Amino acid sequence: MNKKVFKITVIILISGAILWLAYFMSPFSSRGMSKAEIEVRRQQYIKINELINTRKQAQAVIDDTDDPFGDDGIVRVLLIGLDSRVGQENGHCDAIQFIDVNLNNNSVQITAVPRGTYSPLPGSGHLPSDYYVSKSCEIGGLEYGINQMERIAEKKADYVVLVGFSEVIGILRKLNLPATETLQWLRHRQGYGVGEPQRAHNHSTFIKQQMLKFLPDEKSKLDIAWQYLVYKLLNTDMSFSEARIVIDKLIMMDLADNPNKITLEMRPNYKLVEIVEDEVSQKGEGKEDGIEEKDVEPIDPEDIVEINGKMYQKVYYDILDIKYDEEIVDEYLLRMLNPIKDRLDPDDYGDITDQEAQDRVIDSIKEGMKNDLTVAWLYDNNVWYQIDDKSDRLNYQYQIVEKYLDTVDNSFEKESIITDYILEMEYLNAHDFVEKGRALLELVVFD
Repeated sequence: MNKKVFKITVIILISGAILWLAYFMSPFSSRGMSKAEIEVRRQQYIKINELINTRKQAQAVIDDTDDPFGDDGIVRVLLIGLDSRVGQENGHCDAIQFIDVNLNNNSVQITAVPRGTYSPLPGSGHLPSDYYVSKSCEIGGLEYGINQMERIAEKKADYVVLVGFSEVIGILRKLNLPATETLQWLRHRQGYGVGEPQRAHNHSTFIKQQMLKFLPDEKSKLDIAWQYLVYKLLNTDMSFSEARIVIDKLIMMDLADNPNKITLEMRPNYKLVEIVEDEVSQKGEGKEDGIEEKDVEPIDPEDIVEINGKMYQKVYYDILDIKYDEEIVDEYLLRMLNPIKDRLDPDDYGDITDQEAQDRVIDSIKEGMKNDLTVAWLYDNNVWYQIDDKSDRLNYQYQIVEKYLDTVDNSFEKESIITDYILEMEYLNAHDFVEKGRALLELVVFD
């Protein structure tokens, strides 16, 4: 047999094999089916594709009536990190960042509010340790907490974005960052001289770094799909269309080549230290024999505050711009945590292995799937993102989604949940779970 004939024979055999596989694997396979059944199956397949494609197309549509920037050309977004993890009923406002996008001068300002900033609370009977802005939304309610944050930052939010513990991990995974280590870097405060204010500033620097790194140079369908997956992890009153408009304006600012367009600040950027009257009165007195007189820096009158008859001095925070580096984040954490590990909160930095921590998360998920209320909590909080192993994470995500659908009565809502799930699995190239999602959608559409 000459080479040409051999090649033709091989091509025919391969083509036949492909056709054979297509016959048995195709959703339209007619093996054992009547023509009517084949047509029904084909129409079902078309209907499923229409639903998924409609969802895809909706992501790309921007409503012409949307204008998140308003008359002043500035959009102010309040980002709140809620510290609520598996097994916790209530969370408090852990991270507080205002992000202002200004079209008038093509700039971005990120304002950190340290969670330990004083805040009044409604009612009475609160502990002294409760009077912090981080506790204000837990004790007074979210709206009350937001009002306190706006008062401290001296600005009103146009939109509020809430993100929980699991969602932060999910976003870090979508950024392809080491999720556990990065979260530790973001949460660490004990190793810094000023503690919480430095951590709050670290959050601002991290946001700036990621904006410079991940804002695309130009729009693309892939970017829109990725943006939508991240958007779905957020609890916000900003529509996806409005978010797209803001992102498009940020892209036009060319921030990667102009990083100085993003500025950072903190409100307040000081703490109040009570001025002891005895010490103040001694400043003008003569010195005792053998004791050298100390020069006392005069206090700027603008830095003196009176509260309830007591005098306080503004002492400004000495914070640093600490760069997040994913390549050495492990080394950095080791250097910062080891010297103080005996003083750390065991709930945050307990002496358990990574595997033990993962086992706890999975055990909590298994327990939570035993009743509808906790299933809804698992779904709403995207707890599967806390699982490190990708295979386990995808498996438990599917189980939670499947279980949660049993608690949803509205067919349209079910379709929306499943199509979003399918789109995410397509983006992750998780083909087995794409098919599982399609099977769920068929049950809803053709039940």
